[in-house]
Amino acid sequence: MKLVKKLTKFVMSRKRLLLIAAGLIVLILIVRPLIFRPKTAVESTAVTRGGLKQELILSGKVEAGEHATLQFASGGLLSWLGVKEGDWVNKYQTVASLDSRLAQNSLQKTLNIYQKTRLDFDQITYDNRNYLENPDQDFRNKTARTLTKAQIDLNNSVLDVESQNIGISLASISTPISGIVTKVDPPFAGVNIAPFQSAIEVVNPYSLYFEVTADQTEVAQITEGMKVKIKLDAFPQSEFEGSVENMSFVPKEGETSTIYKVEIDIPNFQTKNIIYRIDMTGDATFITGEKENVLQIPLKFLKSDDKGNYVLVGKERKKTYIETGMETDADVEVTKGLSEGEVIYD
Repeated sequence: MKLVKKLTKFVMSRKRLLLIAAGLIVLILIVRPLIFRPKTAVESTAVTRGGLKQELILSGKVEAGEHATLQFASGGLLSWLGVKEGDWVNKYQTVASLDSRLAQNSLQKTLNIYQKTRLDFDQITYDNRNYLENPDQDFRNKTARTLTKAQIDLNNSVLDVESQNIGISLASISTPISGIVTKVDPPFAGVNIAPFQSAIEVVNPYSLYFEVTADQTEVAQITEGMKVKIKLDAFPQSEFEGSVENMSFVPKEGETSTIYKVEIDIPNFQTKNIIYRIDMTGDATFITGEKENVLQIPLKFLKSDDKGNYVLVGKERKKTYIETGMETDADVEVTKGLSEGEVIYD
């Protein structure tokens, strides 16, 4: 019996030891990170002198200044199509025409009517050439009205001929610009088309420019003639320099906010090596402000409170109020309160 009690006492003592040991291990795991926690690194930098640039970056795409859509004003049989997509056309070149046989017949008929009206007019004029010598005033008035009506009939006949001639001229369409044919619909002749249905599009590749849209706060920073750097997504290794050629005076329609169109002339686009395409996208960088030889610090070191802007100077992190000037996305100009070379801390 005594042996059993001793064994039980021994087991209970062993359990206490295990519990105490487990408690110590947990305590060490909790306290150790607090004691041996590494100190957080403190960032620092020196006040430097150099140049600052304020940049405005806007996305846009390539557009063409000369872009024409050609359509027939009247319907009919498309009898001749002289171009296909990809062809080069010259200014005023005829590119398509409708069957004009009916119009030609109608013109001939109108010419016949004109000849008859002209003969009638000449005969009436001849028959009444001496009407002013007649002493009867009523006769002279009646004859004058007859001659006037004959003149009106002749004038109307001339207008009919001119109208028929215009109709025949509208049976053909010519391009008002030189350029590349980018669309032909329908692509073949021999089909009937409705008025304004057929469309041939021509784009002058030597009139390309880069277009961006700017809201009212951004467009206020842009001026005509301002230099711009362009990077196209299709040519990420190349950078093009251009200048602002035009800014719209009224906002674009259909936008949810006040948006203006800005056209940037890019001389590199107007080359004989046509590698640029309409709607190629990219970014335009405008230099809206620039200063040389100014004190500056990284923007992330600048702090502020109710009294103004300040930085933490030296290892003791002395709170020093400063005055600032031009600000970019990364840096800010220091106009008062710091000297070149001073070290500031975050």
